[in-house]
Amino acid sequence: MTSDKPSFGLKLYAWFVGSLFALRALVSKERATHAKGRSASGLLQLTGDTTTLLGLPNKGINVHMRFSNLSAMDDLGLDVRGLALTCKNLRLDLVMNTGPTLLFWNAPTLVLFTLSNAIGKSFLKRYYKRYPKALTNLKAAAVRAPESYADLSYYSQIPVLIATIEGEKLARFRMIPDQKISYDKKDEKEWWDTSRDQHTQGPENSTRLKLASDCEDQRTMFWQVSFAAYTQSNCDPSVAWPEKSSPWITLGQLSLQSTLEEMKPVDSNRLPQWWSTLRGNTFKDVNLMSELRAGIYRRSRNARS
Repeated sequence: MTSDKPSFGLKLYAWFVGSLFALRALVSKERATHAKGRSASGLLQLTGDTTTLLGLPNKGINVHMRFSNLSAMDDLGLDVRGLALTCKNLRLDLVMNTGPTLLFWNAPTLVLFTLSNAIGKSFLKRYYKRYPKALTNLKAAAVRAPESYADLSYYSQIPVLIATIEGEKLARFRMIPDQKISYDKKDEKEWWDTSRDQHTQGPENSTRLKLASDCEDQRTMFWQVSFAAYTQSNCDPSVAWPEKSSPWITLGQLSLQSTLEEMKPVDSNRLPQWWSTLRGNTFKDVNLMSELRAGIYRRSRNARS
C-alpha cells in the first residue's frame, strides 16, 4: 500500500521545503512551527484489548508532551493548538493538533500556507479564499483564549498504516479531555487574524502557565484510536475521517504529572516496527505529508542545534 520510491525531483523539492523551515528556525532561534508552548511529563496507562490489537504493552508508559500554539505568540489569540507526545520506554512519537483535519494536504499547499503565514494575515486571507476547504478546517481547529491546553481535543490528522493481528489498518489517533469545554466561535469573522480580542485580559503566556496547575491537579485525558479502510479519501489529512463507520476506541488514560524544561522536538517517523507512514511519489500526493513533516522537523532541529 506504499508508493514507489520518489523521484530525484521530489526529493529535491522536499529538501527545499525543509530548508524553508530550517531558515525560519535559524533566524528566529526558535522552533519553525509551534514556537510558543510548554512541556510536561505524564503517565499513559494503556488498557483493554485494543492495545493487544496494536501490539502495545498493556502497562503504564512514561511520556513527555508539549502543548503549543501553531503560530500565535499570544496564548489568548485565535489559533490552532498542538500536542506532541513521545513515549519514553516505547518507540512511539505522535504529533497532534486541534481540529480533525489539516489546513494543507500536499507539497504545494504546504509551501503556500507556510509562506502566507509568514508574510501576514492579508496573504493568509488570500490562501483561505483560494482554498475554501482549508478555511472550513481552520474553523474546526482554531480556538481563542483557551483557559487550559488540557481542555482541548487533539487529532493526529496524518494517518499511519498499522499491521494489526487482524490485518493492515489505517489509523488516526486523538487525545480528548476528561471534561469537554465548548468554546463559542459564532462571533469569529477574521479567522486568519491570531490577535487577541480587545476585551481579553491576561498575560501572553497564561495558558502555558495554567499547565503547572493542571499538573498539580493531575488532570487526565483519554487516548483513543480509530481504524478505517485504506482509501485515497481516508489518506487525505484535509478530509473528514469516517467516524460513523470507524468509531473511536479508548486505548488508555493520560495523567499529567509535572512541567518540564523545553522538550526536544519529536521524530514523527519514530513508530513501532509494525507501524508505517504513508509514502508519496508526486508533488500533489497526499501520502507525501508524512515524509515532508518528518523532514521539516529534522532540518529545523538541526538548524537550531
